Formats: sequence, structure tokens, C-alpha cells
Amino acid sequence: MISELANGLLVLALVSCVYGMGAAILSLNKNSLAWAESARITLLVNGLLISFTYLLANFEIWFNQTHVKLVYEAISASMPPMQKLAAITNNGSGIFLMWVWLISLVGLLFGLQHWSGARDLQSRATALFLGLFAGMLVLLIVFQNPFLRMWVVHKGEVVLSVLRPEGTRLFCPPSGIGEISVNFNWPQWLQLPLILFSGSSISASYVFIMVYLFSGKAGETDLDRSLPFSFGAWLALLVAGLLEMVRSYLFQPEMGVWNWTRYQSFLLIPLLLLTALLHNLTVHRNRGLFRHLAMMLTTASFFAVQFLIVSQLPDQDTQTSKDWLSACLTGLALVSTGLLAWRGKKMRSHERIESVASKEALSLVGILILSSLAVVCLWGISGPRMVNYLLGVKFSFGPDQYRDAMAGPASAILIVLGLVPFSAWRYSNGLNLAYGVWRPLAVSLVIISLITIFGLRYQPAIIGFWLILFGLISTFFALWNKIKAVAFIKQIHFRKALLEVMTKNHHRYGAYLVHMGLLFLAVSVIGIEMLTHKEQGRLRFGESLPSGGFEYVFRGATTDSLAAKIQTVTADVEIVRNGQSLGHVFPKVNYYSDQSFKSYAGRYSSIRGDAYVMLADRLPATSDSAILRVFYSPLVNWFWVGAALMLLGSIMLIFGRRGFRNNAIDRDRSVLIRSRKE
Repeated sequence: MISELANGLLVLALVSCVYGMGAAILSLNKNSLAWAESARITLLVNGLLISFTYLLANFEIWFNQTHVKLVYEAISASMPPMQKLAAITNNGSGIFLMWVWLISLVGLLFGLQHWSGARDLQSRATALFLGLFAGMLVLLIVFQNPFLRMWVVHKGEVVLSVLRPEGTRLFCPPSGIGEISVNFNWPQWLQLPLILFSGSSISASYVFIMVYLFSGKAGETDLDRSLPFSFGAWLALLVAGLLEMVRSYLFQPEMGVWNWTRYQSFLLIPLLLLTALLHNLTVHRNRGLFRHLAMMLTTASFFAVQFLIVSQLPDQDTQTSKDWLSACLTGLALVSTGLLAWRGKKMRSHERIESVASKEALSLVGILILSSLAVVCLWGISGPRMVNYLLGVKFSFGPDQYRDAMAGPASAILIVLGLVPFSAWRYSNGLNLAYGVWRPLAVSLVIISLITIFGLRYQPAIIGFWLILFGLISTFFALWNKIKAVAFIKQIHFRKALLEVMTKNHHRYGAYLVHMGLLFLAVSVIGIEMLTHKEQGRLRFGESLPSGGFEYVFRGATTDSLAAKIQTVTADVEIVRNGQSLGHVFPKVNYYSDQSFKSYAGRYSSIRGDAYVMLADRLPATSDSAILRVFYSPLVNWFWVGAALMLLGSIMLIFGRRGFRNNAIDRDRSVLIRSRKE
């Protein structure tokens, strides 16, 4: 009964999409507000229908309705209750259902927008968004239907159908076959919903761009409508990237915080493009520049996120859907590229950069650098295959090649972050920029000299820390100058001036916090990637292994059988510094009957850094000896400071969204008044 109801809701949502598209087209032909509102309400109705459908699917999983194919393949009798919350993504049908649900939520937000004065845009955008949504619903219902039930015919064969075929009975196995990987962790699982939401959110921005390209009409503030959806996509991918860094460091400390796997490189491409897009939209909002570039970046970000999602779909039961998706995305990419080339001249901005030292010029440099970093990641993914296919030569692009290729552009980005706070919009010159920059530059040089004198000798780390210090001190000086000016003009205390500055311009100082968070994040990355101490050695009972100013003393190991198929080896390691015991850590390894294993590191955390102790996987420890692998990473805690600042700055940007739109509208009104006077 539940499966029939849920499948009926999916079909009803598809019919509603078709109706909404027709209503939107009729509103354009007849210039009817009623039809436009009817199409908009369709978005809201679809959001509610798909949300209820998604709730029914989780209900079936939670209550072990194993006669449903989705549930049978997603869970098992031995699965812990909490992990059932993540079981819906154990197969392709569940992932597709979650994706469609998130698109419906974005569509609901899309329909709740304030469309006054833009009825033509509303109808076109609604029709196109509903068209994309209908395509996803067709793929879900036809190829990945999550509510198919299993029926047994008289010969013992099992057939799949939502409705009961004639002469069959329901097949209800006692347990499903779904399993959660032994390496399951929540930071890794949460990345998939975030990526799916990012793809859903950027789809709304892409719809606006396609409407502009098809119609050939784009006002000064039209791109501002796509900003919240682009920002939502960026924020979701940012959190996914931070979770990937946390997962990598906590569960694979020997690999560092970012080891440039294929997935990580794929994740970084849309994140870099969306970052460039947000800066582009900021410049367009303030100066009306780079409209065509913003459309190009929105289109590129859309396809980057969608292909990232396609790469995350399992091959086992989604191959047909992946082929259809890839074909549709390729066709859309060709159409979008043609439209961008066709409308290129018409969509160009009329404003011009008036100074190479202005904020818009520096922003353009940053946009181009971020785009080049995305190209490096794309080359790292596709370059080896292209070279092998075209030239027959084996070519590898690993972590070392990534770091070498990224070092120069990343350094340039840090320099731009240090210069931007002292530049101004429109009219700015090199002399004013130099006057603002010389003090942060001098202070950063003094601090990095002291750090070098007191022991830091690794040159790449010295250069990295200096650039980070320059950016942080520049941002602090710019903020301090503003607070000091407000306090002097209004004759108020510095604390009140700080509160007034931070609350009056959410956008500027929210962006400052995001930039500062990125710089603190870079501090932790340098500490983990460049300054980590690694040691390994076999120790007997009571022997110690020195590393990073600590001594790791082996105090024995025990072996336990947690279950019939799991054997656990746990070691006791004491951490000593300057002859004083700091505590004990207990690294362990689980050995499974299928010859697999899972290592758990013992972690000691302090303000200075984190120490991880791991056991050798394939050589079990005994009470007399063990092989220990030790990792000591300084400056790790700056990661949490940086992540907190980035999220806080993002929240400020969200609250400043209304002010952005009002400023853009005021700018357009002033331009209109000036043109009339002329």
C-alpha cells in the first residue's frame, strides 16, 4: 500500500510538472498573470509531494519492508538503527530519490521568490526549471523506481513491479542484503547529500542564465536573482570539502588532510568555479562588470557539479541512468556553449575597468587564478587518460604534481587577498594601494623573520606563512582603520564601533571573515602537509620511539574477539614529553574473517598540535612487541578556527543578502536618473 501510494505521488508530480510547463507557456502567449501564478504554485505543490514521497521511502527502510527492492538492497538485519538513516544511499535508486527530493526543495524556494516586475522572467524560468525537474522524474520513475516490489511467480522466479502481476505472491525475505562498509563514517556520508543539494541549487542559477541567453534580455540587476542559489551551491560544496578534510585527517592521518584522490580533485573543480562566480557576481553587483563572464562561470559550475554527481552514482544498478544523464548533459553543454558564443557581444557589460589597482581589477585577477586552478584539477583527472589514448604513453599526475602546479597560483591568490582590503571601487591608483599595504607588509616581514630565527627552516613553509601573515594583517588593518574612523566620527567606544561596522555592512565584513577563515585554514594545511613528523619502528615492551619532541612508550597489547568474525588487537602507548607522562592512547586494528581490516588511530590533542599513533595493519601486535606508526602534526587546531570563521562569514553573507539587492536597485536608479539628465 505504501509503495503504491509513493509511486502514485511520483507520477502525480510528473503530471504536475507537465501542467506547470504548459501554464507557464500560456502565461507568455496570453500575457496572463493567473497562468503564471498557477505555474508558480506547481513548484510549491511538487516540493510537498516529493517531500512526502521521500518520507514514505524512509518509513519503509526504518520498518524493514524488505519486499521493496530499495529496502532489500539497502539494509540488513544486523545493521545498527542509526545507520539506517544513511541506508537510503546504499543503492542508485535511493540516491536518485534523494536528488529529486532536493531539487523539489530548491524548486519550492524558486517559487517563493519575489517576482514583482519580472513576470516574463518568472514564466520562462518556471517553465525551464520544471522541464529539468520533469526529466529527472522520468529517469527516476522509468529506470530507478525506488518503490518496485518483489513478486514470486509459480516457478520460483522473482519479478519486480509496483502493482501485483497476475498469478504471483509477495516475496518477503526475512532480511535484506544491504551492508554498510566497515570504513563507514558520518563525515564521508554527509558529503553526498551536500553535493546533491549543490547540484540542485546551481540548477536554479543555470535556469536564469539559459533564460537570459534564449531571450537575449538581461538587466543590470537580473543576475542578482541567481546569487542566492549560487551562494547556496557554494556553501554546500564548502561544507562538503571541509568534511572531506576532517574525514581524511581523522580516519587516514597517514595520508594528510588532502591527498588528491580522484574524488577530491573532482570536488575541488566546482568549488573553485563557484568561488570565482561569487566574486564575479559581487563585481557585477557593484560595478555592472563581467556579465558575460558570470554567465560562463555559472554554466561551467552547473556542469561541473552535475558531472561530479554522475561520478558518484554506483555503476552496479545505475548504468542506464548514467548514460542517459551523461548524454543529456553533453547536449545541454553544446547548446549552452553555442548560446554563450552567439549572445557574447550583446551580453557584454558597458562599464570598463578604470584602474589596474581598483578592486574590480584585483577581483578579475583572482577570478582568473581560481579558474586556472580548476583547469589544473581537470587536467589531473582527464590528462593522463587523454595522453594515454592519443599518444599511447603512460602519464601520471599524482599529489606531487598537483602541489607543484598549484603552488604558484595559490601564492598569487594569497597576495591578492592581502591587496584587496586597501583597494577601492572604480577610482584607485598604485600610490594609494602602496600607502595602505606598506605597514602590513613590514609587520609580516618582521614576524616571519622572528619565526625563522626561532627555528623554522623549511623554505616553502616560510614563504607560505609569510603570505598568510600578509593577508591576515592586511585584513586586520583595514578593519581596524574602519572601526577607528567610525569611533572618531561618532565619538563612541571601540566596542560599539566594532558592532556597528559588522552589522551595517554584512557583505563586506562577512567576506573578510571568510577570507580570514581561509587563511587560518591554510595555516593548518601547511602544518599538516609540510611540518608533520612521521616515524615508524618496532618496539618491545617498555621501549620508546622519539618523534616531534615526544616519546611514545609501548606498554603492551591485548587481543579480543568482539564477534565470531571480528578480532581486535589493541595497544597501550604512553606519550611522554620532557620526562613527564601526558597520557595514554590506545590504537587498535579490527581483523575480519574476509581478510579485510580497519585501523583506528590513538589520538592525543593539544594546543600545539595532534599526535596520532597507529599499529601496523598486517603484522598484529603482541603483548611483547608491536610496530608503531607515529604522526605528529603541529598547528592542526587552526583548522577549526578557520572553518568556524568561514561558516560565520557565510552566515553574515546570508543575512546581508537583502542589503545587496537594495544597493543594486539604488545603483540602477541612479544610472537611470543620470542618463535622463544627459
